[in-house]
This record gives sequence, structure tokens and C-alpha cells, in this order.
Amino acid sequence: MKNVIFSLVLAVFSTGALAQQGGEAPGNATSPRGSNIESLMREFGLIGGPWSADCARPESPTNWYGFFEVRDGGVTQVYSNSKQENRYEILEATRLSSERLRVRVRFTNPDSNDLQTLEWVVRDGRLRTFSNVSERRGASVTDGKTASGGETPWVSRCR
Repeated sequence: MKNVIFSLVLAVFSTGALAQQGGEAPGNATSPRGSNIESLMREFGLIGGPWSADCARPESPTNWYGFFEVRDGGVTQVYSNSKQENRYEILEATRLSSERLRVRVRFTNPDSNDLQTLEWVVRDGRLRTFSNVSERRGASVTDGKTASGGETPWVSRCR
């Protein structure tokens, strides 16, 4: 359940159906821990936060808040819900189009060294997860829908 909720949050921020709008252009892939990841994340307006599906409500188990942090030469995504925190190290980032970004992340919580590939739609200062495929669990988001069939929410930067 926490991974479905996180996928929803990540979808908004924050992958079975990859590259729906064409393939990657040469030179768009970034190397692990490289400054190109940070540059691409900044270009898409993702660094910082907080991000949430409902900025008017406080952080809670049903309303996660997230940040994209630059630390030690890398970018980390951190989400919390007042009871737990999830951390994802962004290992790769690839521009798919002017509003689509594919990222490869490592879920770094204790005992959860899971690799995931996500595709995000970033539009008008909002973020939505379009796809999420875990190496351990398979697809949890495909074509913007969760495994249970609900659409992933848009997340916005809270002001």
C-alpha cells in the first residue's frame, strides 16, 4: 500500500509504458551522480519543494510531501507522510520530450535497495508519474494508472 501511495505522490511529482512520445535523443542520458542529472532536474523545475497533491492539507498518511535535494554531487528525492520517510537516489535522468522525463532511482530506505524506472510528465509547474516499474515488484503505474486502476495524481510545488 505504501508503494502505491508513493507511486501516486511520485506520479504527481513526482515504468511499464516508457517513451510514449518518442525515443531518447543522443546525449540526453546522464551518468550516475553526474551534474547532468542535476541540470536536467533544474531544467524541468523539480529541484526543491515542497511538492504535494494537496498543499492546503498538512502532511499525513494520505497526503505526502516531497523534496528534490542536491547533495554530495547527486540528486535525492525525499517523501514523507508524518509517519515515515522514503528516499530515492536518482541514478539516471533522460529527457524524452519537452515535458517527459525518465529517471532511474534506487529506493534507499533500510532493507529496501530497490531499483525503479519511472517516467514523469512535468507540465505547468506540476508533476505526474506516468509509469513506474520496480525490479522487485514489476509495474505499479502504467499509462498514468496505478495497478488498482486509479489515475496518478498531479503534484504541485507548494508555495
